[in-house]
Amino acid sequence: MARFDGHEVNVGSLEQQIAYKLFLGTEKDFEDALHLHTVFREQLDTDALETYVEELEVSDRYAELRGA
Repeated sequence: MARFDGHEVNVGSLEQQIAYKLFLGTEKDFEDALHLHTVFREQLDTDALETYVEELEVSDRYAELRGA
């Protein structure tokens, strides 16, 4: 949850955001997912990320991201 000018906005976890960016499938989205994964690597809940990856059926893209 984030607050902007007194309004609350639901924001997905980093793990959800990475998996969703992989799901979207554009090169820009992949680059965004890679950036988030790289910057926040130490804070990520890998089990949660892999669960979202499986749910969105983007295991191939996740493997590509991990190899980048």
